[in-house]
Amino acid sequence: MEQLSFGLPALPRATVRLLFFALRPDAAVNAEVDRCLPVWRGRFGLRGKAMAPARRHVSLLALGPRTRLPAGHVERVCSAAAGFSCPPFEIRFDRIMRFGGNNIVLTGGNGNLATDAFRQDLATRLRNALPPQHGRFTPHMTLLHDRGASFATSEIEPLGWVVRDFVLVESYRGEGLHVEVDRWPLADGAAVPPIDALAAT
Repeated sequence: MEQLSFGLPALPRATVRLLFFALRPDAAVNAEVDRCLPVWRGRFGLRGKAMAPARRHVSLLALGPRTRLPAGHVERVCSAAAGFSCPPFEIRFDRIMRFGGNNIVLTGGNGNLATDAFRQDLATRLRNALPPQHGRFTPHMTLLHDRGASFATSEIEPLGWVVRDFVLVESYRGEGLHVEVDRWPLADGAAVPPIDALAAT
């Protein structure tokens, strides 16, 4: 399965602070993942270091490296994101698989159509502020990185949550650090049109 690529040229690891929109699991889901991980390790022969709960997420849209964005761009994007409206929706994972090389992830056999629709609506809202988003979007949550494990995509007991907010994350590549830049709650109502002012950024 093809991994979603942000289509960005390689930069020195120490300088990359990559901004992206994401969904984050709640505390109950993180606790359930922590409970299931030892079982999955035994069942699938996983040996890699697990992703810290604070870094678990479902990537949605890339904004790009902070150092390459114009002054004030992040603030304008955050203002536009604050005007986005969408009802809460459910995301559900029922499979574990290798994805994009050595990533071991949870994904959903049903395609998580609500997540895909949410991402498309958010992209429309922010269309003048985002770089091209390359690759096919497959909602997934990375558990760990493991070069050696070899197993077929397998079904697991379903695990998911009701998405009630989305976040802008700043990832310090190579440092294992994710900083939450901003968070926005979901609420009933139609999404408002894109802000034309973003075209000037």
